[in-house]
This record gives sequence, structure tokens and C-alpha cells, in this order.
Amino acid sequence: MNEGLPTNKYITFMCLIGTNLYISVRDGMYVSGDLGVSWKKVTNGFAENQTVNAMAASGSTIFASAWEKGVYISKDNGVTWAEFSEGLPKKANVRSMLLEGNKLYAGVYGKGVYTYDVTSILGK
Repeated sequence: MNEGLPTNKYITFMCLIGTNLYISVRDGMYVSGDLGVSWKKVTNGFAENQTVNAMAASGSTIFASAWEKGVYISKDNGVTWAEFSEGLPKKANVRSMLLEGNKLYAGVYGKGVYTYDVTSILGK
């Protein structure tokens, strides 16, 4: 069940998006396409060795927050990632996210809630 996961790591976050199960440990994010039988570390543009605090998704577009690194986006179901911190303070510590319709809500530690219209990104 834990093939590919580092041993003795504290799991900080878990999220199921489509058929992919994502978890975060203190040194990065891992994904399983077989519901936890095997795991692969998420790289390809995602913040190196960062803890994920929150994720939100619509279709193949996924937003993930990295500890004090802001938000990252994947438009191909988690295959590749890029920085996405539109409308957020620099190095924002996003602790929670919600995607409702075309609005992305981000709860930033000590700063409040930020919203961003993602219509052009989601194509809705």
C-alpha cells in the first residue's frame, strides 16, 4: 500500500481528485493513480520539497498551495505544474482553498480570504 512513499513521514494533507489520490508530507506531494497501491513524487514544476496545505480542482485543472510559496496550478490533471499566485501576497501561506464556479477562494494565514476569478483559466 505504501510503495513509493518515504517512510516515517507525517502526512499533512490528503485529497482525491478524479481517480488520483494526492497526499502531502513534509518534503513534497505524492500522487497515486491506483488508490494508494503505489505512489510517485510530484515534480515537473511543483515547489521542490514543499508541504501542500490545500487543493481545489475543476476538470483537469488543479490548484495546490505550497507552504509559504503561494499557489501552483496544473492544467493537465497534475502532470505539470506552474506558479500561480495571482492576487495573493508574495510567498502567501495559503492554508485553505475553495473553488466555487469561476471563483477561487484562498484562506491566507494572518491575511484573510482572497478571491480570484478563474474564468479565463477554466474556460467556463
